[in-house]
Order: sequence, then C-alpha cells, then structure tokens
Amino acid sequence: MEAAISRYAQPEINQASLFVRDLERTESHLRTQPALYQRIEGEIRRAVLRRFPYSLFYVIEQDQVIVLAFMHQHERPRTREELKS
Repeated sequence: MEAAISRYAQPEINQASLFVRDLERTESHLRTQPALYQRIEGEIRRAVLRRFPYSLFYVIEQDQVIVLAFMHQHERPRTREELKS
C-alpha cells in the first residue's frame, strides 16, 4: 500500500489524498458490510477500489475480515494458494 500511496503522491500525479480516501472508503465497507463484495474463488472475496485500479483480496472468518493481498489490477493474478499463504 505504501508504494501505491507514494506513486500517487508524485508531483506529476498528485492524487495521494484521493487514493487514501478511496482506500479508506473501501476499508469502511469491509468493516460494516464484509459480504458486500463478490467471491472470486472459494471464500476469497475481492473489493475493488472505486477510482483507482487496485483491489483488496480478503476472507471473512467468524466476525473478522482478513486481508490477504492488496494488488494493482494489472498484476499477475494470484492463485488461491498464493493468497492464503
């Protein structure tokens, strides 16, 4: 996440605050409505940021949301085994 924030903080881009707000909005949804986002494989769900090409991959275990990965949408998709390890 820090690398993504740093990238959007660059003077020519200058959108770090918008990126952080988008990430915080998505995290808020995960806290209040964890089942809101679609399952992509088994119990793994993907929350896509609204304005930026990033996703949070997570599972719901009991009453907890466990984030497995934060990835740019153009990165090589990871297998379920990679996300769970």
